[in-house]
Amino acid sequence: MTKYFKEDPYVFTEDSVDGVPFYYKHISTAPCVHIKLVFDYGAMHDEPGLEGCAHFLEHVILKGSDLIEDEKAYREFSNKYTLGTANANTSLYKLQIIGKCLPQDAEHVLDVFFSSVISPKFDPEAVESEKKVIVQELWRYYTNETYLKYLITLRKNNLFDCPELLRTNSVIGWVDTIEKNTPEDLRKAKDRFLVKSNLKIFIAGNLDNLEDIKNTILINLKQVSVGKKSEIPNLLKTIGKPKENKYENKYIDIGLGDEEQASIEAEIILPIFDLKKDSKKIATLRLLVLVISDLVFEKLRTENKLCYSAGAGMGSGVTFQNIVIQSKLNSECIDKAISLIHEIIDGVAKGMFEEKFNNNKELIIKRFISNERVTDDILTSVVSSYTNYGENILLNNVIEEMEKVTYQDTVDFAKEYLPLDRFVFEILKPKAVK
Repeated sequence: MTKYFKEDPYVFTEDSVDGVPFYYKHISTAPCVHIKLVFDYGAMHDEPGLEGCAHFLEHVILKGSDLIEDEKAYREFSNKYTLGTANANTSLYKLQIIGKCLPQDAEHVLDVFFSSVISPKFDPEAVESEKKVIVQELWRYYTNETYLKYLITLRKNNLFDCPELLRTNSVIGWVDTIEKNTPEDLRKAKDRFLVKSNLKIFIAGNLDNLEDIKNTILINLKQVSVGKKSEIPNLLKTIGKPKENKYENKYIDIGLGDEEQASIEAEIILPIFDLKKDSKKIATLRLLVLVISDLVFEKLRTENKLCYSAGAGMGSGVTFQNIVIQSKLNSECIDKAISLIHEIIDGVAKGMFEEKFNNNKELIIKRFISNERVTDDILTSVVSSYTNYGENILLNNVIEEMEKVTYQDTVDFAKEYLPLDRFVFEILKPKAVK
C-alpha cells in the first residue's frame, strides 16, 4: 500500500455521527475546508409525470430557510462565508450540497447547509419564479425543439433496452413536467428523500477543529428525520446492441447553428463493474482507453493530418459507463477518419497494438501518479467512488491493479466489451463543404 504514495491521498477516516456515515480527511497544510452533504436521491427517483423534481428541489432549497431569508441573503452568505462556492447539484441518483470555507467558518457553513434540508421555505412565489429559471436552463441545454427531438432519438437508440433510463433525457426533466411540480410536490420529495437514511457527509481540508465540526453535525442531524432509504439503482449487467450504428446529419438539420468543421463522435455503452469482483477489468479499462486515445491521435493527426485534435475518454456513472472517441475535422476527411477509427477498434480486439501498449503502459501509469491533486480533486474522487461503487477506491490500489494488467488482458477485454457493432457513430456536417 506504500509502494507509490507513502500517504495515499484518497485514504479517509470512516466514521459516523448519529448513525450517518461521516468521511473526513485532515490536511494540515490546506487553507480551506471542503464540505459535501450527499443524498442518495436524484432524477431517477422522480415520480412519473413529475420528472425534474429532484433538480427543481436542488434549486429551491437554496432560496431560503430558517437561517437564510431568501435567495439574495443566500448569495450574501455564500460570498461572505464560502468564498462564493456554496451550491447544490443533482445527478440521476445523487443530490449534493457543496462548498468550501475557511476553517473558522466551517461550523456556521454546516448550520446553513443543514438548514436548507431541515427548514427550506418553499415560498410559492419563489417556486414559481424558479420554474422560469429552470425552463431557461433546459433550453440553454437543448437549444430548441428540433435538437431536443434529435437527442431523444439518439438516447433511445443507445439505451433502447434500458427503459427506466429513457423517461428523462437529463435531470432537468421536460417543460411540461417542470410546470407540473408544485411547492407541495417539492416538500413531499424533501420529506421522503432528504433524510438521514440517504445521507453521507464528506469533509476534507484543515480540520484542526474536528470535534467542533462533529458536534455541529450532531446537533443538526437531531433535526433530520431518519426516513426510508431510497431504492438502489438497477445496475445493468449487460447492454444490448444499438438499433443503429450510424447517425449522419448536418448541424442545421438537427437544430444547431452551422459550423466550419464536421465532428465525429463514436460512443459505446458498457455495464458498470463490481469493484471487488472486477477490479482487474476496471484497471484494464483505464489503461485501454488511454491507449486508444493515443492511437486515435496518432492515426488521425500525426500520421494522416486529418485534424487538429482527436482522442478518447471515458465516463462512469452509477448504472453504466461509456467510452467516447471524438474529433473535429474538415468534411472531406470524414470517411478516412471513420475508416481509421474502425481499424483501431478492430485492431485492439485482434491484438495488433502490442508494441503501442508496452511502450505506453509505463508512461500512462507515471502520468497518473504525477497528477497534482488538490483538496477538492481528492474529495470529488472519493465521493464518486462511494457513489458509483459503494466504497472508496484508494489511489495505491488503482495503480497496483494497473501494473498487473497485461497486453492480453486488453485484448480479451476488447473482444468481450468493445465489438465494433456496439459503437454508435454520430457525424455532424456543415451546411456546405468548402
